[in-house]
Amino acid sequence: MSGEIKERAFDVRVLFIRHGQSANNVLAETHGHDYAAYMAGRVYEPPLSEIGHRQAELLAEKLAAGTANPIPPSKRLGWVTTEYPVARLYVSPMLRAMQTALPISRALGLVPEVWVDIHEHGGIFTGNPELGDIVGYPGLTAAEIAEQFATYRVVEGVGDKGWWTGGYEQMDVCYTRACRVAQRLFALYDECEGSTIALVTHGTFLDALMHALFVPDEAYGNRVHFSHLNTAVTRVDFGKGNRVALRYQNRVDHLPLEMLTR
Repeated sequence: MSGEIKERAFDVRVLFIRHGQSANNVLAETHGHDYAAYMAGRVYEPPLSEIGHRQAELLAEKLAAGTANPIPPSKRLGWVTTEYPVARLYVSPMLRAMQTALPISRALGLVPEVWVDIHEHGGIFTGNPELGDIVGYPGLTAAEIAEQFATYRVVEGVGDKGWWTGGYEQMDVCYTRACRVAQRLFALYDECEGSTIALVTHGTFLDALMHALFVPDEAYGNRVHFSHLNTAVTRVDFGKGNRVALRYQNRVDHLPLEMLTR
């Protein structure tokens, strides 16, 4: 009985989704462990690759199928079977995340809300931080988002000159931001109780966010790493009192083996 009570306490479900394969992800696979070559060739605002677009479409189909055919919840396994429908969709302001969210929003009939704080570590830049030749860029402007993603809602943080002003974001600053996002997710509990929300975000930021949620007292990056393939889904359930439960991590069962990328 006590176990059932504990499970029912986790009644806000969050799906963390990494974006589809980007042009920079393709470049990283090409250069392997040659970090300098990768940093020299990467672009500051990479679009999705052809595979990345298809990954996003397949994930959208999976999420829509779950919404159309929900499994009736059971008394003991309600947390497993009450994943759908997704009620809210948040997205990073980076192009590859915005493109990933597009088929998902259409499939689920949702208006994506741009959440600046869930962008990738580093920000919008070119150059190599180890060489100190960083050049920062502003990112998509509000007008560009309205033109390319007309249904998206920009609440705050994106203006006429873009949203990024930080040059290169160091990892400790990224982790502080992840902690801030974790606190906002805890704060969303009261208004989202009993529902599912989804965030389309990025691999390194997701690693930082999972640390903020599950191992906040450990020095970031020392021991534990949370890996996410392109369009992988991780589900975390939230409960009152800042309680969290990891239901699954890095799930990619919507993709055939030949489309697994990182």
